[in-house]
Amino acid sequence: MKMDIIYVEWIDSTSLHGWNSPAEAKAVKVDPCRTVGFLLQETDDAITLVMSHTSRDEENGRESMANAVVIPKFAVTNRSCVTNLTSAFPELLAPFK
Repeated sequence: MKMDIIYVEWIDSTSLHGWNSPAEAKAVKVDPCRTVGFLLQETDDAITLVMSHTSRDEENGRESMANAVVIPKFAVTNRSCVTNLTSAFPELLAPFK
């Protein structure tokens, strides 16, 4: 199965554990996240990415995928095809040059 590789910026929930003061609870912010993966599925509501996949036995229906993440579209703040990543986000690739 051929899948596009995409980069997604999104906002995730954050929580505190245990007992906290009102000031500590008010100080908690949402977490900005960045994910790069193979685009397995896109619906009206969500994007499903997988981090790894193998098609070594695809003809027998034994394709395997690992580490799927489903990101709600309302949480997505930015996305780009990896083929466009170099021009759109050069700072992300700078450490690898």
